[in-house]
Amino acid sequence: MKQLLTITSNAFVQAIQKQLSNLDLWLDTKDSIKTREYLRNGATVCERWSIVIEQFTGTYWRTYNPHPWKGEPLKSTYLLQFKKRLNEILSIRSSYEQSMRFSSTMNKENLSVGKVFAPFLNLNAIEIDSYTDSQWYSAMNQFENLMATTDREVAKQLREHFQTIRSNPQQMLVDFKRYSDLIQRETIRKELASERELLLGQLESDIRNLTDEFNNLSSGGKKSITRGVNRTAIAASLDASRQIETKVRIFIDKKFEEDTFFFQLNNIINDGEKLLGDLSGYARVNSLAKQLKQDLIIWRKDKFRDWCQDTIHAIDDSSQELSLETSGRLMELDPRDGKLRVLYGDRLVTLLNEVRQLSSLGYDIPSKINKCVDIGKKFYQYGVELQAVCFVLNLNNI
Repeated sequence: MKQLLTITSNAFVQAIQKQLSNLDLWLDTKDSIKTREYLRNGATVCERWSIVIEQFTGTYWRTYNPHPWKGEPLKSTYLLQFKKRLNEILSIRSSYEQSMRFSSTMNKENLSVGKVFAPFLNLNAIEIDSYTDSQWYSAMNQFENLMATTDREVAKQLREHFQTIRSNPQQMLVDFKRYSDLIQRETIRKELASERELLLGQLESDIRNLTDEFNNLSSGGKKSITRGVNRTAIAASLDASRQIETKVRIFIDKKFEEDTFFFQLNNIINDGEKLLGDLSGYARVNSLAKQLKQDLIIWRKDKFRDWCQDTIHAIDDSSQELSLETSGRLMELDPRDGKLRVLYGDRLVTLLNEVRQLSSLGYDIPSKINKCVDIGKKFYQYGVELQAVCFVLNLNNI
């Protein structure tokens, strides 16, 4: 299986390379937006496939009893190296274009596209091997040297900009993402050290708040869960934990959305390290985020397992309400008052809702519970109709 996943990963890389081979990655200014889109889509494919591999080999297949995955979660090195190269190309192009917006007219004239990207023109940037790697990093160093003067000018302007919004952390987060490609550049990163420290402090505060939110959720706090109409308790709890995890991935993976106060998931541990990784507190905060994410995954798994066990026990125990509702009569005459009572009760309706909602969240429902739900669905319509009939009959003492 390891070999199959590696072959599949390499096939993804080859397919993306084929799509990109006909593009001019550096000098085609007319189709620069299209080129960036192709590069971004290629990096996204690599990212998503690497996540799938890690989830299956790190979580799902470890508990697959017929043939559990053993050893460390698989990481496709070649795929990740290729994704890194695509992101580097995107970052170089984006940082150059952003630099030109900040630069003086003289700098713009001296740093034409042909001059700045000249180091990259004689190499195949999307080929990954030891020989092309050395060529690539040599070209990157030449590019950095060409941009050094401009970077100092840009750093000064960015520093002045961030000084004006230091009192607004949310706006700082937005702008750090907006200029992330520039901020990853060595000269600019050093100039913005204090602003990045402020950002890191805000992220640490966010992670600690999320930890408190999770502790409140796991202890059953009253304010931990917001339930919508017909939302079952188990589905609401598990969904709430996923929402917290999404905010945690925030920091670990670092894809930022402007409509939230957090870094949202998907694109990187790499970009996070480039923006903040050299700061003394980054390792601590990153460790807090990863630990919280792991705690959430374990808690959610235990919560679902407990629900499955409790539900199966209720189905098997003939004395419990759920068992009576799925295996007994639909209605009976109460000997105490002579009134009709429908045995299709609230617990079975709740179970139908729980299974529907948990299935929509991607949980694999045990077959015994599914069988019980199938029986319940068959009689649901009749149960509702009987409840209405019994209500009328009992109301009129018929």
